[in-house]
Amino acid sequence: MLKMMEKSLIRIGVVIFLSLALTKISEEALIKEANDEFCTISPVGVINGKVSPPKQIVRYDSGCIFSLDGGFKRKVVPVEKSGDKNILDAHLKSFTFVRTILNNTSFTGRAEMDFCFTTPTSKRISKFNRFQLAYLIHTKRTANYCENAVRVTSKSTRGKYGGWIMIPRDSGTKTVISIIMQWHGRPDRLVYKDQTGIHELNDSLPSITNYVSLTRAINTYNNVLRDGGKFDQGGYPPLSVWIYKYNLVVLARYDNRKYDDKSIRCEADYATIPLNKPKKCLDKLTEKLFLTVIHREPLHNWIDKWNHLKLTIDWRPIGVNSSVSIFKNGRKVKSWEGLLGRHDKNGPYMKYGIYANKYSKNFKLKVAYAFSDIDN
Repeated sequence: MLKMMEKSLIRIGVVIFLSLALTKISEEALIKEANDEFCTISPVGVINGKVSPPKQIVRYDSGCIFSLDGGFKRKVVPVEKSGDKNILDAHLKSFTFVRTILNNTSFTGRAEMDFCFTTPTSKRISKFNRFQLAYLIHTKRTANYCENAVRVTSKSTRGKYGGWIMIPRDSGTKTVISIIMQWHGRPDRLVYKDQTGIHELNDSLPSITNYVSLTRAINTYNNVLRDGGKFDQGGYPPLSVWIYKYNLVVLARYDNRKYDDKSIRCEADYATIPLNKPKKCLDKLTEKLFLTVIHREPLHNWIDKWNHLKLTIDWRPIGVNSSVSIFKNGRKVKSWEGLLGRHDKNGPYMKYGIYANKYSKNFKLKVAYAFSDIDN
């Protein structure tokens, strides 16, 4: 059964290829979109290969799915950019994330492990026919059907997350600025903005049954891009853990806008901004964009020492206060309530590793036994 499903998945590339003439997708982009990604591990544990969860379905034989203890709540796939590295230590059941210097002109790089991905037999993705799968891949929406994420934002959901964290002493990490855990939004990728305002395409997915209906749906989507429209790519993560100027910082964000292109920046000096006091970057009657530092502590206790960090989050609908409890080595160090989350239909998921701009250089992070346990 599994092999049949994976063969069907491979045929997705053929389906997309057949639509080339009508949709005017470039051959280079088509090949990149249709190919499966495979991962290998070097003798010293460096993971070669990466996954793009929003537009890939990860095959079991890809070598890109890691489950260090066999548990569903710890299955992850690697996400990399600009030369940052993920290194596996199977003996310690941990990953080391390494930044030296970005190897191209990118402003940001990342080496992360991602809990939100789909496989050919994922319960929520396996119900679709191969033409529907091709459409989901083309519109970058496969991650909307991953298992380990908050299912929807319209109802309250509790999640428990965390892992063991250590910053090696030989690393420059204590002086850099980097996200090390983040709860990433899942944007509504049929929402788009053009010169006339913000719109949303009708979802063609239920009506796609064959090549003709697939081609029609892809053409409709591509026409938006051709006419200068831009689909929602997501904004700031609703919650994140930072290394920030000798501090460990937990940052909460709230964004109730339907479309976010980051044209309004919402940042602060997280080392000095008052705790628990929202910075209101946008505060209109119907549009709000807030950030709040909800926890901050000196970083030195995390240098060359394993500490367990756990967050229990009660995600609640937009406009209703959520709650976050933070535990360090089993002891509660923070309880917070406030506005949290984004105007996405699908809820957030957890990633961990390093995500930093090009000015942060030569540092490492170790994470072991990370988990994401969500009561969907």
